[in-house]
Amino acid sequence: EAFKDGIAIVKVSGKYGAINPSGDFAIQPTYKYPLENLGKGLVAYRSDDFIKVGILNKQGEVVVASEYMQFGQVSEGLIPFMSKSDWGYMNTKGEIVIPAIYAKARPFNEGYAWVINRSTFGSYYCINTNAQVVFYLPEGKVPVSEFHNGLSLVQSHDSCTYVNTKGDVIYSWPGTADSIWDLF
Repeated sequence: EAFKDGIAIVKVSGKYGAINPSGDFAIQPTYKYPLENLGKGLVAYRSDDFIKVGILNKQGEVVVASEYMQFGQVSEGLIPFMSKSDWGYMNTKGEIVIPAIYAKARPFNEGYAWVINRSTFGSYYCINTNAQVVFYLPEGKVPVSEFHNGLSLVQSHDSCTYVNTKGDVIYSWPGTADSIWDLF
């Protein structure tokens, strides 16, 4: 794979590892299943039974034991993780900072992330890094993007909307997110 944050995932003789830009092994190719570069020098690895996932640093040291189901990309120092069937966030040291209470958790960007609250399955909430709900989207609205320059693209079955970090509608138009390309 391509280099990301100083390492590249490689496959050698049927096993997976990672190399540094000098071509030396940062993580020896001893893993049966593909590794995933999470960014910030962290790599997800699967246990030998393929069920559980853990995290290695770019020296190949275990940061998080393989006891989770899935990880998302590191963003703003936080990693979305799935434990059993719930999602939460941990820091890059593997310490849980937002408990696994969500049905889905997306990466943080500009201090905000989209989550699906377990109690209102299907509705997206915008939370801040303190796990405080900033606002929620009405049912049927789905975030298409994370926040960039204070805005996120949200779609329903018949319209698209840009919302700010307070949930205010900034701009809306009929159609789907694919229709944005018709403007160019």
